[in-house]
Amino acid sequence: MSEPGSQGGGLQREEIFRALTDHSRDILSVLDAQGRLVFNSAAAEAISGYTLEELAGIDTFALIHPEDRQAVQQAFSSVLATPGATATVRYRYQTKAGSWTWMEAVAVNELENPVLRGVVANSRDISERVRAEEALRASEERFRSFLAACQEGFLRVGAGGAILDCNEQLAKLLGCKDAAELLGHHLTDFVFPEDRAALLAREAIRRQGQSERYVLRVRRLDGTERWLQVSAAPQRDASGDVVAGMAFLADVTEARALESRLNRAQTLESLGTLAGGVAHDFNNLLVGILGGADVARQELPPGHPAQESLRIVTEAAQRAGGLCRQLLAFAGRAEPRLEPVHLGALVRETADLLGVSAGRRRTLRCQVEPDLPDVMGDPHQLRQVLLNLVTNAAEASGAGDAISLSARQVVLDAQALRTFQFGDAGEAGRWVQLQVSDLGHGIAPAVLARIFDPFFSTKATGRGLGLAATLGVVRRHGGCIRVESELGSGTTFTILLPPSTRSESTRPAPFPDRPSDQLRLQGRVLVVDDEPTVRRVARRILAGLGLEVTEAQDGQEGAEAVEADPSRYALVLLDLTMPRLDGVGALARIRAAAPGLPVILASGYAQEEARARLRELRVTELVEKPYDAATLREACRRALATRPAAP
Repeated sequence: MSEPGSQGGGLQREEIFRALTDHSRDILSVLDAQGRLVFNSAAAEAISGYTLEELAGIDTFALIHPEDRQAVQQAFSSVLATPGATATVRYRYQTKAGSWTWMEAVAVNELENPVLRGVVANSRDISERVRAEEALRASEERFRSFLAACQEGFLRVGAGGAILDCNEQLAKLLGCKDAAELLGHHLTDFVFPEDRAALLAREAIRRQGQSERYVLRVRRLDGTERWLQVSAAPQRDASGDVVAGMAFLADVTEARALESRLNRAQTLESLGTLAGGVAHDFNNLLVGILGGADVARQELPPGHPAQESLRIVTEAAQRAGGLCRQLLAFAGRAEPRLEPVHLGALVRETADLLGVSAGRRRTLRCQVEPDLPDVMGDPHQLRQVLLNLVTNAAEASGAGDAISLSARQVVLDAQALRTFQFGDAGEAGRWVQLQVSDLGHGIAPAVLARIFDPFFSTKATGRGLGLAATLGVVRRHGGCIRVESELGSGTTFTILLPPSTRSESTRPAPFPDRPSDQLRLQGRVLVVDDEPTVRRVARRILAGLGLEVTEAQDGQEGAEAVEADPSRYALVLLDLTMPRLDGVGALARIRAAAPGLPVILASGYAQEEARARLRELRVTELVEKPYDAATLREACRRALATRPAAP
């Protein structure tokens, strides 16, 4: 290479310059102080479509888009103001074909350079970059629109766990004013202290590149607790390295509560099935105990020393029968015999008994709203509900405390009905409300969630069936229960029952007087029961009435006996639940063979569909297990009285 300053060196530099400008994809230009083109490299022809001769001396600002021209002129003026100054500007440049091309130019003031004497500009076609930027911007805008419309919260966190980006829905989930308030915070700031270690462990797994789905408990800024379903995934760069984490968060608090109620319902259903089966078998045993004790008392002379022992056995068996009824009520198998009942009248009629339950050192205050509509209910079961609630209130209250019992009509909307945690609330509208309140020690939240569980009790000697049975009764009556309690301030049980659509109230008929021990009847009775003890006791009781007895050990055998000789039997004592053929099936066949034959049905419970079928098949009498000798004798007397007189 020639020495600088020599003629050969100058020619060589010019050749190098020409080679650079001719092969560069950027336009190298020299402009005078007025912005006219003095020199353009070959790339100008390829980009603009003009020849170099056409571009020579042209006002370069005339080819710039009107919307960009002022900014370019201002940049050019700033370069002219200071020798050696530079400026970078982006603009749209019009080609000879009339289209617009995005350009980016870097201009340098070389006016004082004796060789150049102008402004040197390096201009590059950036159309592809602009289109890519616009596509990226449009993609980001679509993503932002999606996040804004998304019902789930979204966040993106850096390697350290700080929130880099999030949407407004996440701010709403966490109780923040807006998304900007969350930036820079960690999700752990909203997590309960005891749950933070588990969340940090999950974030460590996510940083290793794994996606996860889990449920997270958070505390909002207002202090309320919510459960969020988190779907987390890593964000990777072009090389595949994890650079951030992303997650969608959905509020599943209500769903978890619903799932909990469903699980509880399924558990109670399973326990109810077990309780119903136990109660059925236990009732059969109690029939033997009660009936046997009654027969023995009848056979012994009055004043016999064993009479007192038998009385104790009878009372114990009757209390056990009450326990069975509670089991059946909890199981939902003690089918309520629904009739229009005035709840206020029921409360008043049992006030004395309720006062005894409350205890002498506590005051029971009853308030019944006038013109209270009737409810469709079983008065015996509803009375037991009142007794259970008042007894519990009395046991939770101190000496001198008042217990409030009220009955009134209310109108509730759907939102108010959702506050009733137990049972299945119906439609919004009119309800009859029964409320029992005490000023006792209250119920702890952990205990409150379990008070209706069967066999759960905080009492040292409690069976844990009172409230379970109460819930069973309320459910069977189409109602629901709400429990409000505060430690140290007392507890309020609120029960809703649907009002009756019938206007007249009925009250249970009084029990008939016990028949004379000298009652004598005639005829043959077919006793159909799968429990041998029940058959033996029934035989003893019926034989004592002067009746002849034939036994059948199941419904199939009983139906066949009647079908073989319908005129042989004056009466059938039929159990409802039996193997091979149950009481409903056996009764259908008996009615076909002997339409007028009196039938007494004995059962601890009857499902509604069975009751409807039994009514259709005309059951003469219905006795509830466990029954005693007097109950069976009276049922036989009434049933035999329905037989048509002999011709």
